[in-house]
Amino acid sequence: MPSQKILITGGAGFIGSNLVAENLARGYQVRILDNLARQLTHRHAHVVVEANPALIPLLERNKALNAAEFQIVSGALAYGCDAVTFFLNRDSLAGSVQSQKGEAVTVPALTLHDLFERNGFQSAMLVCDIEGGEIDLVAQESQLFAERVRLFVVEVHRRISGEEAIAAMIKRLEQVGFELVSGNKVLIFVNRKFS
Repeated sequence: MPSQKILITGGAGFIGSNLVAENLARGYQVRILDNLARQLTHRHAHVVVEANPALIPLLERNKALNAAEFQIVSGALAYGCDAVTFFLNRDSLAGSVQSQKGEAVTVPALTLHDLFERNGFQSAMLVCDIEGGEIDLVAQESQLFAERVRLFVVEVHRRISGEEAIAAMIKRLEQVGFELVSGNKVLIFVNRKFS
């Protein structure tokens, strides 16, 4: 069997999804790149939160190029404060509040509850890659998850968070009604309340 990795652009469409299925059947490790922003039913109800100030202009350009209507919010997840120190890594995509390595910048502190209230969201699907911040997010806001989050897709960072903290996060989500349906590095949870 092949052990090669392949990237399929447009993998969520009809042709791309068939290519994905075929290549998975052949044993390839498949990654998909697709822009779903224009396919959202309520495109204006899409919020992107970014802590790295240097990435905000890139997100704005991407938004304009794709005629997307999502809102970009500058800030990082933190509780009990108005601002938080975010550490920029040499690789601008790998900054973190938790790792505390690299250049320090101060960004507004945000909570999931605040984002729901500011935007009038009754429920949401949540996709997170917050470099270890997912542990605090679930610990602090598990009741909001139980009541208003339909689907939770999260990249876990074992090196930052540790296996024990990730296991506790999974257990807490299961306690408030979520089912882990897929995952290793990226976990996908479905809230049974909305099923």
